Amino acid sequence: MEWRYRGNGFRRCAAVRAAARPDGGAGTLTAPPRQQAEPSPGSSEWFSPVEAPLVVDPAEAAWHAEADALVVGVGGAGICAALDLNERGMSVIAIDRFDGGGATGISGGIYYGGGTHHQKEAGYEETADNMFRYLRHELRGAVSDETIRKFAEDSNANLEWLEQHGVRFGSKCFEPKTPYPPDDYNLYYSGNEKADGARKVARPVPRGHRVVGPGFTGSALWGALRYSLEKSDVTYVTQAAVRRLVVDADGAVVGLEALILPPRIARLHGAVMRWFSASILRMTGGPVARLLARALDALERRHGERKLYRAHHGVILACGGFVHNRKMALHYAPHQGCSLPMGTLSCDGSGIRLGQSVGGAVRAINNFDLSRSITPPAYLAGIIVNAEGKRFIAEDAYNATIGHAVALDQKGKAWIIADAQQRRAARSQLQWPTHLVMFLWQLRNILSMTFGTRRSGSLDKLAHKLGIPADALQATVEQYRAIVAAGSDPLGKAPENIKPFGAGPYYAIDIGSHCRVNPTTGFSLGGLDVSEQTGQVLDRAGAPVPGLFAAGRSAYGVPSNFYVSGLAIADCVFSGRRAAASIASGRQPRP
Repeated sequence: MEWRYRGNGFRRCAAVRAAARPDGGAGTLTAPPRQQAEPSPGSSEWFSPVEAPLVVDPAEAAWHAEADALVVGVGGAGICAALDLNERGMSVIAIDRFDGGGATGISGGIYYGGGTHHQKEAGYEETADNMFRYLRHELRGAVSDETIRKFAEDSNANLEWLEQHGVRFGSKCFEPKTPYPPDDYNLYYSGNEKADGARKVARPVPRGHRVVGPGFTGSALWGALRYSLEKSDVTYVTQAAVRRLVVDADGAVVGLEALILPPRIARLHGAVMRWFSASILRMTGGPVARLLARALDALERRHGERKLYRAHHGVILACGGFVHNRKMALHYAPHQGCSLPMGTLSCDGSGIRLGQSVGGAVRAINNFDLSRSITPPAYLAGIIVNAEGKRFIAEDAYNATIGHAVALDQKGKAWIIADAQQRRAARSQLQWPTHLVMFLWQLRNILSMTFGTRRSGSLDKLAHKLGIPADALQATVEQYRAIVAAGSDPLGKAPENIKPFGAGPYYAIDIGSHCRVNPTTGFSLGGLDVSEQTGQVLDRAGAPVPGLFAAGRSAYGVPSNFYVSGLAIADCVFSGRRAAASIASGRQPRP
């Protein structure tokens, strides 16, 4: 059976020189120390409208509304936290700057899980221990072994909890290597499970559970959870920007202050955000997104009425990361400067800055997911080379593995070298999708194959066009042909993707970090430092900030050192429910 790939994204971006690695070595970025100095509200490097906290006497403050818990941000993590709190009998007010959904609502709708009935129905036996071994290998010390094990052990229960709230998954597995499965498939290998290193520590099992639906199905996941939220007792406040936290005289977080828009302005505010999220402009990032962000901020400052909300037991920050706060992103992670931002305008860093405003520390704040999809999949049979004309990574490695290696180890320069047959196969795999977002993703492949490709009848002439050593490129191709003959790749390329490299003409497809027509995609991974047992925000000394919790990409979590598809949503469910359970239990957390 022939598979046709449906595409992956395009943005016009200014080329930004890749920065030197913060850790100075190979592999993924390392988390910065907890005691690093950080900016404060109003400083030149704050890059946020978040203000210093308001100090009040809770008994005398003029509260607009009160609840057991407040949830700031109603994306994947926030809505899971709100629903879980509600199920535990707690009163909840969930507040979102826009209409909710966040990055989860526009995502591919992938949940990374193990030991599920969908895997069993597809014929795969998975255990929590097998998933634990793989994640311990992949996450590279992001969190403790105890947290990884709990994440794996809770994985199936959290998926079934989503299903109880109306989210639909399936068990039809897509076996070939792909960054995203076709519409009719809902289970696939979404990470490095088949890579040589991973095979040595854990049995390969497909763990990417795709929500049922056409195209990217994050909207279907969010829609099911929102329907459940609307039926619950949770008070849901939209078009309300939280600008500062409220603390008592001892520094404990007791509430927040939000800018509430009048109905007419709220409708305009919401319409602009919905239009941006659904339009081609979301795929371009850049100046238009920043202009809209400034316009929305001006609406909030001019028309927003400041109102205080009281939390009797805790505030959960779940406002996403900061990929759409350009100044903040470039300040912490200049190496991602040319990447296509994966998120919405709500990913503005406000959750992180709110936590920092009351003394919260950050971890891995410079870590970004930088993904480079090798598409169409026929190019997996090609050869990835650097500016020296040498191979440095398996061509079928996970998207983020390739993206990080190119940006951080190869100074942003790399190409796929393909022969004539691979080029023809790649062209035959292009197909115009029926969904707008998938169409926009596919457009990047078309542009890449048209404007991001060099062609030549010989390898020597191709090397000259690329500005790389011709003798090195020729030697690399001969070495690869020897690998094909041996059937084994020292870089770990899967045997099914080791195919003959034939005659020209030859093609070089730019997969560098600065490629204008085919940029890498990125989003922030680090966030507020939190207790791994409770999700409570920690200060720079590692002590809990009273009354404050964080979840999702506002917090440091399971995927904060390295990301595989589905891990962010799975961590949103895990961390959101963890914070909710801690608030409901009322137990004193330990750092």
